Amino acid sequence: MTYLGLVLDGRWKFRAHFQRLVPRLLKVAASLSWLLPNVGGPGVSCRRLYTGVVRSMAMYGAPVWADALDRENIALLRRAQRVMAIRVVRGYRTISGEAACVLAGVLPWDLDAVSLASSYRRRRGLASGTLSPAPRGLQDHLRRERDAAIAEWEGRLERPSAGHRTIEAIRPVLRQWLARRHGVLTFRATQVLSGHGCFGGYLCRVAGREPSPRCHHCRDCSDESAQHVLEVCPAWEEEREALKRVVGTDLSLPAVISAMVGSERCWDAVLAFCERVMSEKEAAERVREDTTDLPLRRKRTGRRRQAHDRRLPP
Repeated sequence: MTYLGLVLDGRWKFRAHFQRLVPRLLKVAASLSWLLPNVGGPGVSCRRLYTGVVRSMAMYGAPVWADALDRENIALLRRAQRVMAIRVVRGYRTISGEAACVLAGVLPWDLDAVSLASSYRRRRGLASGTLSPAPRGLQDHLRRERDAAIAEWEGRLERPSAGHRTIEAIRPVLRQWLARRHGVLTFRATQVLSGHGCFGGYLCRVAGREPSPRCHHCRDCSDESAQHVLEVCPAWEEEREALKRVVGTDLSLPAVISAMVGSERCWDAVLAFCERVMSEKEAAERVREDTTDLPLRRKRTGRRRQAHDRRLPP
């Protein structure tokens, strides 16, 4: 039975509601994604606005169904949230939902729903007189609910199912990451932080676009990763030294993330390193695409960019 936009069942499990809701969320998310290319396009404020549109659709009726969230319902919600979180951080589509939410600083929607339900119950209590109002009581309650949700999120991130490198680096400073007032992520910075991008290991094992995971810029690495590029590869020694002068000599990802959160100057230095290095790596990848006959190295057609351009006003 459908009542006021909610699909009700005899056991109040809301499984049918989420099974009907999530395809709609994914359809809207896919439509908005065409407007949010990784390179260029709207800034982070617009991306968060579009994410809020999908979130509002997902959270409709949350005080009613929040207590019925089980593993399957949460998994359905996460599918749509992952799409929008990846668009916020301009990441590759293969980034895990957990890592994308952490990078984007977006609270998981199931925890968000529980907080909304608690706030709604408190408002009803105040309106009915069963709870006595206190100065700034509702604001304090909202703050406590958010703190509790973040604490629950931190506990989940101790046992991530994917995106371990990214999550383990950000989790110790998660609250500072969420509260920071400086710094946005670019397409190339997200590649370095997530490990999903123009790296031999990723292009070989995940994207299937390289016959070997080796590094094309040095002879010593048989399995190129984002950390190899950030910390070791001799091809980027000049850029690395410039980065060290700002953030320090420790270029492990947790240390780099901590420096980025602590200082806008460090954030900008990391972005400058990522832009310079990843731009050169992408240019080298395009050269390899143009000079090889291997079907594995097929040249990309840029369909997403062309579709985005067609949707722009004349």
